[in-house]
Amino acid sequence: MFTAFDHTEFVEAFYRIAQDRANKIVILTGTGGKFIPGIDFSSFGEIADPDVWSQVHDEGVQILENLGNIRVPVIAAVEGRASVHSECALLANVIVAGEGATFNDMPHFADGIVPGDGIFTTWSYRAGAGRAEAFLLNP
Repeated sequence: MFTAFDHTEFVEAFYRIAQDRANKIVILTGTGGKFIPGIDFSSFGEIADPDVWSQVHDEGVQILENLGNIRVPVIAAVEGRASVHSECALLANVIVAGEGATFNDMPHFADGIVPGDGIFTTWSYRAGAGRAEAFLLNP
């Protein structure tokens, strides 16, 4: 389960991975047939509070920026659902998807949150604007 702590830690983790010149390759994958199984929104506090949302938004952008700064090949191996932070998988240089893999952004809209931390830009980059809109709005 993805929590606020994990959200913050992803920023630092991708930053450190990008800075480590000993890395030769990075593999992003999930477990149990899911990329990231779900989000514990309660761990984030009151998302409607502008200060809380500002931090969450800033971290979301930093996650993508730091992932994009990794200088070695990034491979995403996805089996099953990738519906939480699927943009991390979609930014990989190589995406290996199992036959039953699906990509979408289920949690944001389901919990009344507009995805605004870079996911739409990433989806547009990989799938084109029209398909990205369809994927994001109709999981």
